[in-house]
Amino acid sequence: MTPISFALAHSLPEVVLAVGALALLMLGVFRARDGRDWIISECAIAVLGLAFLLLFVGTGPKVVVFDGAFIDDAFSRFVKVLTLVGAMVSILLSVDWLQRNGKTF
Repeated sequence: MTPISFALAHSLPEVVLAVGALALLMLGVFRARDGRDWIISECAIAVLGLAFLLLFVGTGPKVVVFDGAFIDDAFSRFVKVLTLVGAMVSILLSVDWLQRNGKTF
């Protein structure tokens, strides 16, 4: 059994994404409608970028934590990089689409 601090260290990008998504949700719900809708997209890119950078902190051999439910190895980091980059690109493309179609941006 691994200590919780060791397990959280290997799942830190996922923790950052979860906390960031909750914070962005609260920001979107409770902010004033003053025409600055772009700030949520900018913050989302920042959260995804931070998670991307945390993927490369403390990389090492294959680690199995949470009783085998989470595996941190080179292939899982590669897939996470592809997913995070795809999410960043889709957010950037959606901002352009919203501007062209007269939505909130």
